[in-house]
Amino acid sequence: MSDRAKWNNKYGDASRDVTKHPPDFLISHANEVLHMLPEYPRVLDLAAGAGRNSIYLAKRGCRVLAVDYALEGLRRCVQQAAEGKLDVRAIAADLRTFPFPASRYDLVINFFFLQRELFPAMINTLKPGGLLMFETYTTRYQAVHRERSMRREYLLEPEELRRAFPGLTLLFYEETAVTARLIAQKP
Repeated sequence: MSDRAKWNNKYGDASRDVTKHPPDFLISHANEVLHMLPEYPRVLDLAAGAGRNSIYLAKRGCRVLAVDYALEGLRRCVQQAAEGKLDVRAIAADLRTFPFPASRYDLVINFFFLQRELFPAMINTLKPGGLLMFETYTTRYQAVHRERSMRREYLLEPEELRRAFPGLTLLFYEETAVTARLIAQKP
């Protein structure tokens, strides 16, 4: 089964709740992040899945573009956005070939997705003064969750995220037992 088929099956299964609440990191820092941005900021949600983060930010007045590989997840996102009359658009795309427009977004969010070759594009697509919020698993995840195997290429090394975005000003950095979290700003 291809990766796309795997994710479409996950999001297409109506019995699975894939629209759970956003990560605690996003919730706990949303006020301070949105306070630093213009009114009605333009947000790019990478690997958006079923749109839990896109919906959360749209409810807070953001204009969101949700991008994901799996069309089924995006269908759920768009349906929920339409029901709430929220400003969320969606594009089904492989992020490796997605055209990141220069200086377009006030906020780029990346939660639990890791594709290191996209780091320069994330920086480039931020407007001056724009923010990047990033959280994903570290290699310590495997030690804590031995029952769930993850490929090492999808796990950050300790302190790797801190150094991953040269040229951005680090505003917040934290490593938990299993994740690394960052908020950084483009000068």
